[in-house]
Amino acid sequence: MSDQNKTSALQRVCAAFPGVVWLRTHDMSRISYVNPAVGDVFGITPEDIYAEPGTYIEAIHPDDRSEYRTLLETVRDRASEDDLHQRWEIEYRLCDDRANERILETIFPVEVRDETPLSWAGFTRDIPEQHADRAILELQVDQLELLNQVVRHDIRNEVNLGLDIIRSATRRGEIDEEHFERVQNILHHVSELTKTARDMTDMITTLSDEPDPIGLAPTLKREVATISAVSEGTTITIEGEIPDVDVRVNELLSAVFRNLLTNAIQHSDSDDPMVTVSCTTLDGRIAVHIADDGPGIPDDKKELIFESGRTLVGSSGTGFGLPLVETLLAQYGGDIYVSDNEPRGCVFTVLLPLVRAT
Repeated sequence: MSDQNKTSALQRVCAAFPGVVWLRTHDMSRISYVNPAVGDVFGITPEDIYAEPGTYIEAIHPDDRSEYRTLLETVRDRASEDDLHQRWEIEYRLCDDRANERILETIFPVEVRDETPLSWAGFTRDIPEQHADRAILELQVDQLELLNQVVRHDIRNEVNLGLDIIRSATRRGEIDEEHFERVQNILHHVSELTKTARDMTDMITTLSDEPDPIGLAPTLKREVATISAVSEGTTITIEGEIPDVDVRVNELLSAVFRNLLTNAIQHSDSDDPMVTVSCTTLDGRIAVHIADDGPGIPDDKKELIFESGRTLVGSSGTGFGLPLVETLLAQYGGDIYVSDNEPRGCVFTVLLPLVRAT
């Protein structure tokens, strides 16, 4: 086969390849060949890339561009005759609506005819779905580790403390009112921790599920009614109307509201806590505000409370509820933040993505 026929056959193979195939000059300044797949992957034509070799990099996710450019510079600067068997690989995401897709690019040196110095060849391919799901699996591992901390540390310690008190009282032949109250408090704490662990387990198993529309009003009203019924002396008021809208989360939305309402009551320094619930629309999302009349949260602690295991001085909480809430909301495009209430207390605002309004 003549050199011309070989070249033609190679170009047909490259044209049929589903990923991008390219050939660069030694200094990486010019692309001498690229196949038509560059249009499918990067949204530009071969002519565009011949005229402006760096154009396709703009299609790479902004957070990955710097690492990609650094790799090209590393490959260029390390070129030598001894590197003919060297391979470099990099994973990166694409922009906009393709941000969930991941591309694997391989770069290696080639000798083109008898020309020197070396040229560079490369090709891209989509990362298989099971590989692309690695981020989800890593998140599940992180959450399982958090759950492990709750179960092994907090619940175990509380149970052991309760057992020690009971044993001590039994040895004396009586359980007085003080010991009975302490055991009751510990058992209540264990019950709350168990619910947190159960909620987290449910969340882990639903991380990769597509959420179904959930009605905001019935979910929020149900949790307000439930918490009001079991919280003696507490007043929870719904201010204004709760919009009849659907939000794009999963069934654990109830756990979000239950956690925030319970926190507002438990962290109050009043014998008769007052909690106000209201809703507004903010930047195309629905905002649920849960305001209390407690001691509030200092500005330098407002971010820390969303870190696992962080609790405020004087708080009896475990520090796991709010990170759980934040993680649950983030996976569906929601958010949560805390601000000051007037004249005192704090307001937790939950932002939820809307599905539709009726």
